[in-house]
Amino acid sequence: MTTTRSTAQDTTMFDRPDNYYSLSVRAENMFARVYINGAPVAYHGRLRDFQANPSMEQVMRHGENTITIDYEPFNVETESFTPHDGVRLELAIRHETQTREVFRIDLFNGRFNPQTQRLEMSDTNLTTGRPLVLAAGTVTVQPQLSIEPQPFPFSSGRTSSEFSRRLTVTVDIDDPSALTPPFEDAPVLTDSPEMRDKLYDAYTRFYTAHVNNDRALYAAQMREVIDRFAYVRGYKGREEEALDATLSGPPLSGGEGEELRPLPSRSAFQTARLSFGSNMRMVRASDHPIMYVSSQTGKNIAGVGVFFCMGQDSEMFICHQPPR
Repeated sequence: MTTTRSTAQDTTMFDRPDNYYSLSVRAENMFARVYINGAPVAYHGRLRDFQANPSMEQVMRHGENTITIDYEPFNVETESFTPHDGVRLELAIRHETQTREVFRIDLFNGRFNPQTQRLEMSDTNLTTGRPLVLAAGTVTVQPQLSIEPQPFPFSSGRTSSEFSRRLTVTVDIDDPSALTPPFEDAPVLTDSPEMRDKLYDAYTRFYTAHVNNDRALYAAQMREVIDRFAYVRGYKGREEEALDATLSGPPLSGGEGEELRPLPSRSAFQTARLSFGSNMRMVRASDHPIMYVSSQTGKNIAGVGVFFCMGQDSEMFICHQPPR
């Protein structure tokens, strides 16, 4: 089921893709939101170092790909959100072929320079001391790199902007077998009452699939995500098995001792906090309106974390599920 639970999945491979790609992120003394082609793939909002390795197959494309990190530096010693020489970021792509040949390509490797007041790229890997690798396998890093001011929204709803920045790196991935992401041609969204109404309708349809434990309706709502899951996990031509894998675990309507929290009203949804992708082509309600709660305590257990895009028929559809 599509929640933040950790569920066991069948790892049997049938028709494997020729290449696998994952993003390697290591950040010190910074909060971070990580996006691939505008799609959120990782979030870090705690006062500790951060490491993540999200898969790229669901959101990458053949050709040009954009990796974006919004970050907010922090200083534990001074209890402030200020940059210092301990602010550090390592960003790389791990490319593995079907024959288990592995390449690591450095996208960014640097730390904050107090003299220039900027996060600066190093000539060498800060961990190993080796020269950076900017091209290997099917991946080539483009020379353009930008770091621009960008407000950083925290999960609490508070926004910081004085020292927050957006780092953008562009890479070329020469892999014609890569699937085109479902949000590739989705229009840019504007927060408006009309858009929120359409988003609420989409949430209502998805909620109905869960509350009724309706497998067919769930599959129809999640078709874009399931198709790509089938490709990545080697279930090509075995969509029902891919659906079984995504539904492993408790039923859609909740497991023992848990229940679905009611959706907010349409009017309440008009003031709900929203979370967008970095290029504003996808959106979800930040507080996860589809939420499982304990039937005994009423406390939140897990949320259904999917993003919606606007389709050609002007209806919202599920276009992305961040890695769990």
